[in-house]
Amino acid sequence: MINHLVEIFDLKHSEDILNCIEYTLKNNSLKISNQVIVSGVDKKEIQTLNLQYRKKDKPTNILSFTSNILVNQDLNLLGELVICEEVLVQEAKEQNKSYLDHLSHIVIHGTLHLLGYDHETKSEAFEMEQFEVELLNNFNIKDPYL
Repeated sequence: MINHLVEIFDLKHSEDILNCIEYTLKNNSLKISNQVIVSGVDKKEIQTLNLQYRKKDKPTNILSFTSNILVNQDLNLLGELVICEEVLVQEAKEQNKSYLDHLSHIVIHGTLHLLGYDHETKSEAFEMEQFEVELLNNFNIKDPYL
């Protein structure tokens, strides 16, 4: 049996976030037990983290930090998702999307990064986007890339 533990701090819509992460983890090819920590931060903090870890001096919606730390014998810490709701609200408004649809997409996107997916090349981006669309379809959320 695959066991997933998600801890969420300082974020609204925790149940929606939990559902997206758990569904993404259950539908990955690794089939390993994982713990994911999700934290909410403000625009200033996410900009600081984005500059420190990605050398981009601007706020972003989500950052994914992978980890190989052994939490205990049965549970690996897969990593942490750091989310900025301020940026998500702004983006959803600008893109004329519902906040929850955009949040679901970004959480799935970030979780896929924890699982090793990336979008540095066209083929990687295509594979990741197709998987995102497939997962979002389960939540009746339309393709965000259209």
